[in-house]
Amino acid sequence: MRNNQERVRLKIRLMPLATLLQVFLPRWFTVYLARLLGIIYFFLAKKRRWLIYENMQHILGSGVTPKEIRRRTLRLFINYSICLTDLLRAPLLQREKLLSMVQFDGEKNFKQVIAKGKGVVLITAHIGNWDLAGVFLSRLGYKLVAVVEPIPQGVTQAMNRYRGIGGMELIPLTEKNSMEQVLEQKKILVLLADRDLTGRGLVLPCFDAKRSFPKGPAAFALKYEVPIILGYFVLNPKKGRPYLGVIEPEFHFQRCGDYKEDVFNLTQLIAQRINKLISEYPCQWFVFKADWIKS
Repeated sequence: MRNNQERVRLKIRLMPLATLLQVFLPRWFTVYLARLLGIIYFFLAKKRRWLIYENMQHILGSGVTPKEIRRRTLRLFINYSICLTDLLRAPLLQREKLLSMVQFDGEKNFKQVIAKGKGVVLITAHIGNWDLAGVFLSRLGYKLVAVVEPIPQGVTQAMNRYRGIGGMELIPLTEKNSMEQVLEQKKILVLLADRDLTGRGLVLPCFDAKRSFPKGPAAFALKYEVPIILGYFVLNPKKGRPYLGVIEPEFHFQRCGDYKEDVFNLTQLIAQRINKLISEYPCQWFVFKADWIKS
């Protein structure tokens, strides 16, 4: 336990140093270094490697070969390293430089729901560089309030220094009243929707097994009658700008009149879309937890 705490403290101390080093290094070079570090991490992080093997097995299906699982897992570790490196560069990026790094699709969908003047629930997943997405949208002028997972040993505080660079407000997952105030004030509430961290989620199908999905996004959207939309921010699979940011059209959902059933049905709809997103970017789904529930 003590050794683990010391490793965490060391990582936190190295974060500002990694940012400082990028003052002198172009992004192409830090991406090259990140690739090397991702490969090294793949071989050293045995426990995390096996967790991603399991994820890939579920996502890709029974027909996938061990060689393909290993190849994609290595790709995921490299992608993870690149995303973290870019987040640590964020304090150095001027607004125009950051905007030039992103192919942004679907901004009109975002503007349409904001224009309703009701507030917005913006959901995303642990896919791509979701923390940098908050910086990007904030630099575009959008006023976001994001809910963050409390991680001990100062990890959350260290990450929040980077997440909040663009002016995005941050509130811990435990402060439900603060989340409600965000929607009462008709602001934009950002929630991760692919992992239930409360233990009170809904167990729903996820590929060939099941996972617990949070009820919060659906519950908030229904209670406050605000639009709910999905956004994601991934390493661009096509040539061009390094990142692809997407805001999808608003979820359209027909209520049945029973609140609990409506929450279940909307959460199920969200889970289906999250599953599809994961299947599109399996090498960018950075979930290092064994949350699978056998069907």
